[in-house]
Amino acid sequence: VAALAGLARRERIAIVVECSLHNAAVGIFIAATVLQAPRMTVPSVVYALLMNIGAILLIAFMRRKGRSPCATG
Repeated sequence: VAALAGLARRERIAIVVECSLHNAAVGIFIAATVLQAPRMTVPSVVYALLMNIGAILLIAFMRRKGRSPCATG
């Protein structure tokens, strides 16, 4: 949808990361409060941790190559 809207690559990456973080937070909230099942928060927490680790690795890899993952284009 972001690409169809004509957004730059940097903006598309920002939207993907923000949506991912938001989905994890919503999953944790629903499991902990609405369902009142704290054990069900575990998948969302694991997902959030893995997503952040993956983002850090991507940024480190792209910086080593001398390119920014958020470069326009």
